[in-house]
Amino acid sequence: MFPALIVGATMVVASANGHKSPEYIANTINTHSVDVFVVTPSVFDLVLDFHEGQGSVQPLKSLKHVVTVGEPLPCSLANRAVAMEGMSARVHNFYGASESSCTIYTVPREGIDLRIYPNQAPAGRPQPHASVHLMRKLDSGFIEVPRGEEGEICFGGVSAAGYWHRDELTREKWVDMPGVGRVYRTGDLGRWTAGQLEVFGRLDRQVKIRGVRIEPEEIEWCLKNLAVAQTYGEKQTALKTVAVVATPEPADLVVFADIHVGVGKVTADQLKEHCKANLSPAYVPKYFVVLNDFPRLPNGKLDLLALQKLAKEHADEAVEVVMDSLGQMKALSQWAIAERQVVHRCYAFWMLGVLTDHFCRCGFGCHDSYGEPLRFCGTLASTSVPPWIEVMVRAVGNNQAMLGFIMLGAYQDSAPAAKGARTSVNFGKKDFFVFFVYLLMACPIVNVMDLIEDTRHKTFEWNYVHWDWGQSNHRWYLLMTFAARLYMQIGEWLRIPGLIQSLVIVLFLAVPNGSLDLCSCESIPDWGKFLLTLMFRKNTKLKGKGFCPIFVRWFSSYSMFYVWSFHFLRPLVERAKKHVPSGPTWAALSLSASMCLGVAAAMYRYPCTAVEDGTHINWLPFELLIGCSQPIFFALAMTHCPFDMAWWGNTSLGCYVFHFYFRNRMSELVLAMAAASAFDPTGLLFFMMILTLCIFIQSTIGPLGHYFLMGLQWLPESVMKLLGRSSVANH
Repeated sequence: MFPALIVGATMVVASANGHKSPEYIANTINTHSVDVFVVTPSVFDLVLDFHEGQGSVQPLKSLKHVVTVGEPLPCSLANRAVAMEGMSARVHNFYGASESSCTIYTVPREGIDLRIYPNQAPAGRPQPHASVHLMRKLDSGFIEVPRGEEGEICFGGVSAAGYWHRDELTREKWVDMPGVGRVYRTGDLGRWTAGQLEVFGRLDRQVKIRGVRIEPEEIEWCLKNLAVAQTYGEKQTALKTVAVVATPEPADLVVFADIHVGVGKVTADQLKEHCKANLSPAYVPKYFVVLNDFPRLPNGKLDLLALQKLAKEHADEAVEVVMDSLGQMKALSQWAIAERQVVHRCYAFWMLGVLTDHFCRCGFGCHDSYGEPLRFCGTLASTSVPPWIEVMVRAVGNNQAMLGFIMLGAYQDSAPAAKGARTSVNFGKKDFFVFFVYLLMACPIVNVMDLIEDTRHKTFEWNYVHWDWGQSNHRWYLLMTFAARLYMQIGEWLRIPGLIQSLVIVLFLAVPNGSLDLCSCESIPDWGKFLLTLMFRKNTKLKGKGFCPIFVRWFSSYSMFYVWSFHFLRPLVERAKKHVPSGPTWAALSLSASMCLGVAAAMYRYPCTAVEDGTHINWLPFELLIGCSQPIFFALAMTHCPFDMAWWGNTSLGCYVFHFYFRNRMSELVLAMAAASAFDPTGLLFFMMILTLCIFIQSTIGPLGHYFLMGLQWLPESVMKLLGRSSVANH
């Protein structure tokens, strides 16, 4: 404004949205015979496209000076402008800030030497009464960097006094530099090259990707140099606009690019290969998005905040093919994969809790004269074992593993196909396989395992299956999830809302405990009882009842909890994300809270009988509070866990199925370790030995069991493929 007023020129102001129409801008210049044009490089590029397509009209012929501001000026655009037919204007690149003075670079008539400035036009030299200094901040203050090195661009000389009523920001941006005086810090990174100031980008745009500091501008200029062959063998830059932004943690680079008109198809693979050929591996972006309409600020600059939101959305929905815990290949979005990582970490820890609980025989296996379980860990009941060891073992296992598995399993099963899509049960092949494994755990897996230990045992007799406590008590979780999911699928088929399903399932708690126990019917032959036991034998021994009732109250309670978690847990989590603080510090606090709750439950209420069998119901609020809040806190902590636990998390099912058959031998080993470590009065060595044993079992039995179960799926498919090939060969 002021230059026009000083020399008495006429100022032509474009409309508010004029920068969106190259035709409007060019025609305005032509109509008013504008001779000085102040514009951003991205808009100037579009105006040149329109000018070039007008032929003899030459709407930009009146221009004498073009001043580019607000964005870096690409060398390709500068050289194109000075060589443009029908336009003889000089091109000036202005660089500076409202708070301080500017630098100016005038593009030579012959164009910019690309050997010196291969990417963007330099910012030039400072205007009169201003100075430019490249500084580096040290602990002792600011120093000026040697010539040729990169530093933060600072302006001396004429500048503003500061920010109105923002003293702290003023002190941060204006600093006193020894030997120079008061300078303004721009926050830009620059270097002196061939006597001209070069600007490389913002210091605050630096991002860290997997520990490496990345300058997004370097990637942008690399992509802007991508040239493609045209019809007559000429080369043209392929991309008109390029922006590189990073997603939130875990950070990945996303490229947004706009292709020049007439270039043809440019694929993401081409862009990626170009980056691989010209950049170090750490600088190669993960995602490439072609965007025809870039979000811009009112002044025409790119809206980087809007691009960051788009980058997050794209990364969340980007699909990768992964293998799930049942060996099935699935195409999952990034947000689903991030969820799976948290799920794996939780499963790995809770499976460790199950092992410590079972191998130390906590809360089961020992009974008083009335048949009630003794409330202690059987293998730790020794005077040589300090009491705190039992508290820690209980705290690791306890009820958090049980309710945590149910909550996390339901949360994982309720994941929609895409973010924001409707949740569906999708009852099918996976569920029938789980039920098949449930049957195998009673026969023949347990029979084979017992046969290995005792060849005299008649492992397939009815009485054995009927009375073998271990083989059927442990598998109830699989039947519970199968039954709950079948119930919800029927409700979905009948179009019953999730809220009504959740209310109706409460009615099952009113069914008398131990109802429909067909095993107690004398008229059913042994083979029939054998099949019924395989189907319905649960972890229960009700007084005056048989061993395979269809309705058991604690079983119905867990099924109800699964249904509630399936329908309501994910919406609650989505709401909580907006209010619950996140970050490594909060994750550490969440982990501490989870462990403290585990210790509290271990000391004051163990095992959780109100939840498990409905006794001591006055303790139910306490048990539910601890049992639900402890895994929630632990899941929050695992969102920032730096370890990849997919190996242990993915093999949890294999460990769950097979570890129980080694319970007696592992309990004997724990007793031996207690005796061997009795010399340690602290008990710390014994506790570490227990954890080491359980981690070893988790790392060996788990994967072996996992691949055995996967083989049960792959074998039929392989046989069918072989039969199909044989049939084709015969024909």
